[in-house]
Amino acid sequence: MKTAYVLVGLALISSLTVRAQVNLPIGNLAPGESITLTFDVTLTNPFPAGVITITNQGILTGSNFSPVNSDDPQTVASGDATITLVDVPPTVLTLAATGIGPIWATLNGSANPNGLATDFWFQFGTTTNYGGVIASNSAGTGVAVQNIASPAIGLSPGTLYHFRAVATNAAGLIVGEDFTFTTIAIPPPQLINPIATNGQFQFAFTNIASQPFTVLATTNLALPISNWTVLGLATEGPPGQFQFTDPQATNNPKRFYRVRWP
Repeated sequence: MKTAYVLVGLALISSLTVRAQVNLPIGNLAPGESITLTFDVTLTNPFPAGVITITNQGILTGSNFSPVNSDDPQTVASGDATITLVDVPPTVLTLAATGIGPIWATLNGSANPNGLATDFWFQFGTTTNYGGVIASNSAGTGVAVQNIASPAIGLSPGTLYHFRAVATNAAGLIVGEDFTFTTIAIPPPQLINPIATNGQFQFAFTNIASQPFTVLATTNLALPISNWTVLGLATEGPPGQFQFTDPQATNNPKRFYRVRWP
């Protein structure tokens, strides 16, 4: 005759073990007789950060038989624990921007999908209302931290920008901390070496490399800039060194020039 008394349920959450004991007298069992006990474990408290699985194992003890481990009915093995995946929102961090130029920057962050298909993107703008969004990308389904980076282009020179990383999966949407950066200002061009010869007027200037500088001209300084004549783009030689030649300069008794970016 066997008498079963106690069912103990254990749930392992990362390195944290939760134990629950249930006294369940079931009386005497005749030789060869069997009984099936089932139990569920429900955990309602928030889990520690990084937990993505729960391992659940019950142990049945009695007065005159060895302890018996519970079995996961969804697996072939006997007496094995039940492992349950936990839906956890992604972990996301905003990191400092890099590669900052006059009209561009690279926005950086990191995201841990925590086992679920996760997408990330960046919000950016001149205030914490943001307003700009860089298209989302996949951070995968793993459990490791993924470095994320996206280029922001079409920015304004010499301007303070706010940005933050955002990640989402089936368990929730998480936003990172607000970070800021300031784009490089375009300094006024410094004109050098003006030369008038052979009916042409040539000048040079220095500024930030690889930028489009437009040359405009007028014979009347009183005209608004919108009425100045666009002559064309300055030519860049060595990085940051530009020059422009006006072949029609001597066709005018006098002519004023302006360099504009972009």
